[in-house]
Amino acid sequence: MTLAAAYASSIGGLAAVATWADATATNIANVDRPGYARRSVTNTTGLGGVTEAVISTERDATVERIHRLEIGRLGRQQAVAELLSLHTARLGQPGDASGLTARLSALETSMIQMSTAPEDAASRSAVVDAAVTLAETVNAIAGSLDEVEAVAINRIDQSVVQMNRDLQRIAQINAHLSRGTLDAPQRASFEDELAGVADRLARLGDIRTTRGAGGGTVAFTSTGTVLVSGSRAEEVAFDATAGTLTAVVGMTEVDVTPTVAGARGPAQGRLSGEFAVLLDDVPRMRSQIDAFAAGLVHAFEGADTTRAAGQPGLFTDSGASPTAPYDGLASRLSVNDVVQPDGSGQTWRLRDGFGASAEGPAGDPTLVLAYVDALTDRRAFSTAEGLPTAATLGGHAAALVTAHHAARVTAEDRSESIAAGATAIGTARRSATGVDVDAELHALSRLQQSYRANSEAIRAISDMLDTLLAAV
Repeated sequence: MTLAAAYASSIGGLAAVATWADATATNIANVDRPGYARRSVTNTTGLGGVTEAVISTERDATVERIHRLEIGRLGRQQAVAELLSLHTARLGQPGDASGLTARLSALETSMIQMSTAPEDAASRSAVVDAAVTLAETVNAIAGSLDEVEAVAINRIDQSVVQMNRDLQRIAQINAHLSRGTLDAPQRASFEDELAGVADRLARLGDIRTTRGAGGGTVAFTSTGTVLVSGSRAEEVAFDATAGTLTAVVGMTEVDVTPTVAGARGPAQGRLSGEFAVLLDDVPRMRSQIDAFAAGLVHAFEGADTTRAAGQPGLFTDSGASPTAPYDGLASRLSVNDVVQPDGSGQTWRLRDGFGASAEGPAGDPTLVLAYVDALTDRRAFSTAEGLPTAATLGGHAAALVTAHHAARVTAEDRSESIAAGATAIGTARRSATGVDVDAELHALSRLQQSYRANSEAIRAISDMLDTLLAAV
């Protein structure tokens, strides 16, 4: 090898060391940065040594895809658990003293006590107080579901805003990468950002990404609705009134509402969980508490034979006798004003009937005992509520509370189970793409050796040339 060739080889070696050092320093500086993939250097060698050193990123597309599927599943269950916990915290446990079943039991107890002394005004007032407390408990449960609905709508709004922002960012990055004027570190930086955005979209709305024919990233729902292609991003819109999610793809409006049959929305992700609560869980739970309220009203109406048709009994629908359908009845449930202190205060009607024209025998417990029987009789409930179709009011209340808690617990259990798998896959992903600081520090030692070897070779060549020139 000539001196010129040796010199060129050493210069190429130093350039490769500089590229290697830049990649190693970048790795160490970004060790904790989410979405960052380790940089590696590929050297191209020829007869004269290293001819080119190229920085590339270490990514495993298969592991990344599996990890995103898992964090999408995790996002759905976490969203459901978080929203339902807002409701169950207010609902209380089946055995709680302030819970629905306890309030119903307190009413039954006060009725039994009144039956032993129906002439006692204090006993009758205790029944009214227990009835008012029960009605307020039912109102509170309905109000809790209203709050969950409002929170779900707000979170969907936020999720959609974030989704559109991320989709737009993918389109912008595609535009940058398509220009072909970026060097390797710049491209790697954009690739890192794309990975972070893709992770966020996977958790948010089960949005998946792949490389398009032109090299850009294509983003689409799990059902195949393309939301980003090239530098174009489709905008997703949420209609809170209709409870729908749409995307205008080209000139066509596509229904991408999660959990809706026939729609082309995401099957997993936080958006899917939020829509599941908004469109499935809250309506079902409302139907269940409304059915309880209707059963309570009709139990007392049916036991009171003094009532005229359409005349309210002890429990009312904002003062009136309710008629089917009973949507929203739980939020309107109230105790008849005529027996309340701020009304006419005619508590004797608990003993003699709400349709009675005058007070009857002071010691007659017949109607009160009929009320007690009505509370303990089995009643028919609709199969649409998803609870037992025949149960006492107490049984229906207990099943309702248990079912609401079970929905949250199921989501929490699934979340914990999926989280374990997602963590394991995430660890594998980090092993494939993450930075090992020990390995990078070892690389620095090798860099130092390579730099010394190339610089010593250049110094030796320089000394030889000086010697030759001095001899001329």
